[in-house]
Amino acid sequence: MKTKVILFFTLICISVSAQEIQQSESEGLSGLKDYVHTTKLGIMTKWRKDFGPNAEDVDTRITNDIIENEFNSGTVTTYPSSNWDGEREYDLSRINELVNYYYSRNKPIMTHLLFAPNQYFPKWFPKKDYSKKQLRALMDHWLKTIAEANDNGKKVATWNVLNEVFEHHGNGYKGIKHPKGQPGSENEWIKLGYEPDNSGLTGDAKINKEHPLFIREIFETADKYFEGKLELRDWNIEFMEQAKRHGMYQLAAHMVNSDIPLDAIGFQTHISTAADYEWDSFVQNVKSFRALGLETWIVEIDFGDKDRFYNEEEALRQKLINYNLVRAALESGMEWIQYWGLTDGGTWRDYQHALMYDDAFTRKPAYYGAEEALKASERLKVKAKGNCGGEKLYMNIDGKRMASWVLSPEWSDYAYPWFTKDAEISFEIDTSETAACKKDQEKGASVAKLWSYGTEYEVINMKSVKVKAPSSLPKPLKELDIRTQARTYIINRTKDDIEAVERFNIYNAPTIDGFFQRINLRPHTGPEFSISMKQVAPGSVIAITRINDNGEESARTFLTVPN
Repeated sequence: MKTKVILFFTLICISVSAQEIQQSESEGLSGLKDYVHTTKLGIMTKWRKDFGPNAEDVDTRITNDIIENEFNSGTVTTYPSSNWDGEREYDLSRINELVNYYYSRNKPIMTHLLFAPNQYFPKWFPKKDYSKKQLRALMDHWLKTIAEANDNGKKVATWNVLNEVFEHHGNGYKGIKHPKGQPGSENEWIKLGYEPDNSGLTGDAKINKEHPLFIREIFETADKYFEGKLELRDWNIEFMEQAKRHGMYQLAAHMVNSDIPLDAIGFQTHISTAADYEWDSFVQNVKSFRALGLETWIVEIDFGDKDRFYNEEEALRQKLINYNLVRAALESGMEWIQYWGLTDGGTWRDYQHALMYDDAFTRKPAYYGAEEALKASERLKVKAKGNCGGEKLYMNIDGKRMASWVLSPEWSDYAYPWFTKDAEISFEIDTSETAACKKDQEKGASVAKLWSYGTEYEVINMKSVKVKAPSSLPKPLKELDIRTQARTYIINRTKDDIEAVERFNIYNAPTIDGFFQRINLRPHTGPEFSISMKQVAPGSVIAITRINDNGEESARTFLTVPN
C-alpha cells in the first residue's frame, strides 16, 4: 500500500517569546510603543481629508486608532515639489494639519525633507537659472516661512534638512548635470560652490577633496529658525561595505569638525528581501557615526523586492528581516525608528507589500517581527533625583560614558535603551552649572535604584555595581547558507513517497514570536528535500509526522530547532 506523507510541525515546548506575548497581553500592553521608552517609534503619515478623531471616513478612523495605539511619534513630509506653488509661494496647509495632529497628541514629529536634488523640487525650479544671491535668498525665505507658519519651528522635534546629496550608487556629490544613468538627480544648489574638506580623514578614507558649500549654508540657516534637531539623510549608507556610506561618513566628520550644526544621521533603510544582510556590519556602521557625537535614526523602513511574489514564504522573510533590523537598531543605540507608511497600498514600492499592515489594516508577520525584537531589548532603568535640580548625572558602562541626564529635584525614572551583557555600571555627578550645588558634590544627587528586568540593584554613594544580562535574552536570527545545512533539515523519502505526493504542506510552524504559520512548499521530485528553520524560534521542538492513506500516524520524529 502506498503511503501519503504530510509534514506538519507541532510545538512541544512554548518558547520564551510566546510566554512574553501572553504576559504582555495580561499587562494591558496595546501596541509596539509600549515596548519602548526612550526610542521614538512611528510611521510616515500621508494627509487624509478630515484627519483626526472626528473623521467620517472609516479607513481614516482606523488609521487614527493604529497611530494612537501603536506609535509614539510620526513623520510628516515637506517636499518642495508638493508645497511650492510658485517662487516664494507655498501651500503649507497639509503640513500644518499633520504637525498639529501629532503635536496635540504629544507625539514627537520628524519631517522629511527641506533640501535635496532637483527631482524633489517643482519642475520650474531648475529652469529659472538663479544666481547665487537669488538662491541664498530663496533658501532663507523657504526655511523662515515653514518655521514661522503654524509655529512649526517650535512644534517639530527633528528636521531633515538635506536628503540624498550623493550619487545613487557612489560616494561623489550630485552635480548641476546629472551623472550618467541618473536622470533627474541634478542639484541646482551646487552652484553656490565648494569648501575644502575638514574631516581629518586621510588615505582611502578621504573620498572627496571638497564639499558643496550649500550644505553648510542650509544647516546654518535652519539652525537660525528651528528649535528642533537637524538631520542629514541618505540611502545605501546602512552597512560598512557600501560605497556611499564612506562619502557620508566623511561629510559628517567634516561638518562636526567645522562646527556646522548637525545633530543626526538618517538611514533611509529601504530593504531588499532578496538580499542577505550582515547585521553586525549595520551595528558597526551606526556606532561609527555615533562616535562622532551624532545621533543615529532609521527613518524610512520598508522591505520588499519587485521580482519576488508576495506569498507566505515572502511574508515570513519580511518578518525575519524586520526582527533583525529592529534588533540591530536597538543594539546600536538608534533614537528614532520610523516606517515609511502604514499599509501596503500606501507605499512607493508598488505590489511589494512592503509594510507591517495589509490594506485591510491587518497586522502582517512583519509586525510581529518588530514586536519580538522590541520585547527582547533589555533596558537599564535608573531612579534618581537632584539635590537642587539641574545637575547632570552620567552613567558609565565598563568605564565608558554611555548616557547622561539632567536631574530634577523630584524622583524621576530614566532608561538606557540597550543592554546585552554583564557589565559594571558607575555614575558621576556634574554640578558645574548649578551654583547652589558646587560646594558639595556628594549631595548634588543620589541614585536610589538601578535595575534590569526582574533584578534590582542598590547603588550607594555613586559607587559602581555589577549588573548581569538576562540568560533568556534571545539571539538574533541569522540568515545561514543552506549548503551548510545549518538550521536546515534534509528529509529522505522512499520511491513510494515520491510517486504518491506532489506537494508538501508544513502546518503549524512555530515562528519567532511563538505564533503558528502555515508554510506551503513547492513540489519536490527527488528522493530528498530540505526544510529550513530560519523563521522558527531557536530551541523549539518540532515533530515531523508521517500519515498513511487512512489518515493514521505511522511514524514521528522529534527535532529541536538549533540556534
